[in-house]
Amino acid sequence: MSEKKETIFLKIPFIIGLTLSLLVVVGFAYALFFGEVCNWLQQCQSKMQYLVKASPNEIGDSLAGFAGSLAFIWIVVTVWLQANELREQRREFSVMNVTMSEQLFETTFFQTIVTLNEIVGSIDLRRQEDGALTTGRDCFRVFYTRFNKLFRKLQKQNHPKALEVAYHRFWLDHQSELGHYFRFLYRAFILVRDNPSRKEYHGKLLRSQLSDQELLMIFYNSLSEQGENFKLIAEEFQLYDNLPTVKLLETSHAQLVSHESFGENPMKTPQNIRIQ
Repeated sequence: MSEKKETIFLKIPFIIGLTLSLLVVVGFAYALFFGEVCNWLQQCQSKMQYLVKASPNEIGDSLAGFAGSLAFIWIVVTVWLQANELREQRREFSVMNVTMSEQLFETTFFQTIVTLNEIVGSIDLRRQEDGALTTGRDCFRVFYTRFNKLFRKLQKQNHPKALEVAYHRFWLDHQSELGHYFRFLYRAFILVRDNPSRKEYHGKLLRSQLSDQELLMIFYNSLSEQGENFKLIAEEFQLYDNLPTVKLLETSHAQLVSHESFGENPMKTPQNIRIQ
C-alpha cells in the first residue's frame, strides 16, 4: 500500500465521523426549529419555544440525547482508528520480521561459506613414499587421482562393478578426511533450499565455492550409497553446471545422473555424450 493510499485510508474514519456528526446536528436543529410540542388542549408550540420555557432537568435530558449520539459516533470512530493503527503496526512488525529473517539468513549463509572453506583448508594428506604434505583444495586432486587408480585397476581385471567397488575402497581409505566435508556441504545446500529468504544467487554462490576436483568427487560420491542424497541436491541446484565432464572416469558416467543436474554446462549435451 502506497503512503498516499495509507493516508487516505486513515482519514476515512474522521470523514465518516464528521459526516455523521453533521447529520446529527442538522437533525437536532431541524427537530428543534421545525418540530412541535402539543398539550392535551391541542395547543402547539415549536420545540425551541418549549425548550426555552422548560425546566433545567428537561433541557438537560434533551441535550443529553444529542450529546450521547455524538459521543457514540466518536467512540466508534476512535475504536476504528485504533484498529487501523494496530493493523498498521502488525504490518510494520511483519515487514521488520521479514527483514530481520533475511538479515539473519544472510549472516548465517556467509558464515556457512566461511566454515566450508575452513573445513576444506583443514584437510591434509601425507604421501607415504616421501612424506610430502598436501593441504586444502589440492587434496581433492590427490583424492581423484587415487580413486582413478583404483577404478582403472579393477577395470583391467574386468570387474563387473568396477566403479562401485572402487569408490567403496576409496571411501574406506578416506572417510576420515571427507566425511565431515560431505556432511557439511550437504547441510549447506539444505540450508539454502529450505529457507524462505533464499535468492537464486545464494545457490550459485555456494556452488561457485567448489573446485573442479571437488565437483568430480561430489559427482562420484552421489553415485554411492552414502552420498545418494546429493543426487536431488545436484538436480535442484544444477550442481554440475561447471563440471568438466571430459575429466570423468568415463564419459558414459554422465548418464548416471539426471540431465538437469548439469544445467547449462556446455560439455554436457545429448550430442557430446559418447559411450566409451
